[in-house]
Amino acid sequence: MIEGGGGGVIFFLGPPASGKTTQAKALASSLPGGQYVDVDELLRTARPPVADTIRAARASNQAVPVAVYIRLLISTFAANPSATFVVDGYPVSIEHATLFDAQVTPPKCVVVLEAAETDIQARMPYGAKTVLSIADSLRLYREQGEGAVRYYDTQQLTVAEPAKPIKDTTKDLKRRVAEALRK
Repeated sequence: MIEGGGGGVIFFLGPPASGKTTQAKALASSLPGGQYVDVDELLRTARPPVADTIRAARASNQAVPVAVYIRLLISTFAANPSATFVVDGYPVSIEHATLFDAQVTPPKCVVVLEAAETDIQARMPYGAKTVLSIADSLRLYREQGEGAVRYYDTQQLTVAEPAKPIKDTTKDLKRRVAEALRK
């Protein structure tokens, strides 16, 4: 168990296949009242009219509006207000980060995972293992996701975790997040 849960938000950021889902689930299960939130799943399971907005954005190759993400997250948080929400892969950009902080709440901490490109290639799902999709995924993270990381760095909210074996990462993250939550 990690001491210091009990409400609030912890974001997990990093390039695709850096271990965000694995580590976010492990952390959520170790927090008192921890709840894992998969933002992609929220988008996939949204109901009308939100689902219609998502479908329209994707059909026109546009980004899903920030307001949609925030609406889905607020709805999830409202269902269990005393939980500590461990949010996987969000915010996706500095715009999302600043609007989330202003409209919802600043996170208690932001976990940033790193991974070597060779590790990312090995971990990517089979269907995504083309040079183009890996390159596009990394480019998108570097162009947008790293802006959110820098934003939270300036607030001293990040807990950065270099690439290492999963068991070591899980153990170190639990300790470091517990320290961040006590601040």
